Amino acid sequence: MTLSDIRAKAAVLSESDGFRVASLFLVNRLFLFGVGVMSVILFTGLVEKPDVHIHSSEVWLQIWGSWDTGYFLATARHGYVVGGELCRFPLYPLAIKAVALFVGNFFVAALIVSNLALILCCVLIYRLVALEGPGPEARNACKYLLLFPSSCILSGAFSETLFLAVMLGSFYYARKRLWLLAGLLGMCAALTRSIGCLVFLPLLYEYMRSREFRLRAVRPDVLWLLLVPAGTLLFFSYLYVLTGNFFAYADSATREHFNVSFHNPFAIVHRLWFSFRYQSPDYFFNAALTILSVVGLTVFIRKIGVTYWLLAMLLIFVPLMSTSWIVVMSRYLSVVFPLFLLAAKLAERPWLDEVMTIAFAIIQGFVMAMWVLDMHFIV
Repeated sequence: MTLSDIRAKAAVLSESDGFRVASLFLVNRLFLFGVGVMSVILFTGLVEKPDVHIHSSEVWLQIWGSWDTGYFLATARHGYVVGGELCRFPLYPLAIKAVALFVGNFFVAALIVSNLALILCCVLIYRLVALEGPGPEARNACKYLLLFPSSCILSGAFSETLFLAVMLGSFYYARKRLWLLAGLLGMCAALTRSIGCLVFLPLLYEYMRSREFRLRAVRPDVLWLLLVPAGTLLFFSYLYVLTGNFFAYADSATREHFNVSFHNPFAIVHRLWFSFRYQSPDYFFNAALTILSVVGLTVFIRKIGVTYWLLAMLLIFVPLMSTSWIVVMSRYLSVVFPLFLLAAKLAERPWLDEVMTIAFAIIQGFVMAMWVLDMHFIV
């Protein structure tokens, strides 16, 4: 093989979608790594993190763990204990435990699981978009998944990344009309996060759409979608055997976390407006991101389709109605992949693509700095 042949193959490789997506992944994550490490170094002594949020003595590792990381690690180490923390769904802790058997460190195992899941997210969202759109649109979907302001946590020790991966897989196979695989991955989503069971409704809508909404066209394969709520029921049944309380998850969540309860839907708008007018910058950021997401998805519903719009509204409004902490919303928005699909659609205009790319990168860098310093921009 001559030098010219090697150069020709290298040129072809550099133009491939796989190379571009991999390059974007590495550049983006290295950028966040640099911002995180520099933020800790520059502000050491000014901001003290609680010991409960520290999981490694190495700064380059510690920047990827905070807030709920400790709960996931404790569940991975000790499992579910009567009277203890019962409101972490099991799939992510189980994956951590499995990887920890090989690496010997639960925190490192959690980071490995999250970043492997993030790579899988990039592959799946590319394939999902490529089913219906051209290559550039699929690449842009990957880009905006990685550049979304709060997506820095997708490399951290949180369950969001695994949840996003299995949810993307579920809709990918739904679009391919492979309902068993769609149901199984939807079940995995339901075993990863409490909102995972919500995937059932948009999957059912997608099934009916594939049958042109004709009841006579419905086949027994629709029953595979019942695997999604079965995942939640399976976890609740396990907790019932363990504690004697089928709703032990809800009781634990109410006891341990942020006033988890149902809130009047009509009060949501008032709370968001109140955040804009009187609250701190972290409330303002979360409220603004939530409002812009809902408005954008609704205004451009034709670009993403009803299936994804329905999924997005469920993933946004159900958490919003069940917690009094608006500051959690930027974290929840990191898994609303219809936002990334919409951004990829809007990026058809080169000037808008450039503006969004620069703006997202700047905001993401700022949010990463705030996150590693335990500010409330992402909780």
